[in-house]
Amino acid sequence: MAGRKVALEKLSKQGMREHLGGDAIGRFRRFGKSAEFVGSNARKLAAQYNRAWVGVHNGAVVVHGDTLEDVIAQLRAKKIDPNETLVEFVDKDGPRIIL
Repeated sequence: MAGRKVALEKLSKQGMREHLGGDAIGRFRRFGKSAEFVGSNARKLAAQYNRAWVGVHNGAVVVHGDTLEDVIAQLRAKKIDPNETLVEFVDKDGPRIIL
């Protein structure tokens, strides 16, 4: 499948594994679980981790810190792949946009 555009929704589980490599379906499920956790617990996270970075892996906060670099370092120290972790800055006032 290399070199061809593939509509992922049309791939079978086996085809997706071959196209994306390894445990792609498991990675998607874990990331989805983390995204759902963040969405469902936004207020609790803001109360506990206001103005901090959090790393959520497989539906749970596994690290938090003052800087993105600190969170990435903590993830690596715990042997958790940052690319498979939802990392977000939490602010009880919500997201800020600077134009």
